[in-house]
Amino acid sequence: MIRQEAAAQANRQTNAGIKEIKDQDGNTTVIYSPGSRPRELDEAEQKKLDKAWEMLQRVIIDGRK
Repeated sequence: MIRQEAAAQANRQTNAGIKEIKDQDGNTTVIYSPGSRPRELDEAEQKKLDKAWEMLQRVIIDGRK
């Protein structure tokens, strides 16, 4: 029980985890969440992110067979 509560608290802090929602008919829907992205990146990480997006903008996907 202690481990489960510690995991649940960690998930609440990162917004990551699994949520189960039941509708009026009793059907259960599972929602998976990967968590939130850090709000502020340091300068080096921001440069890496910008470079990655720039590289992806140049990618051309050829669907020919």
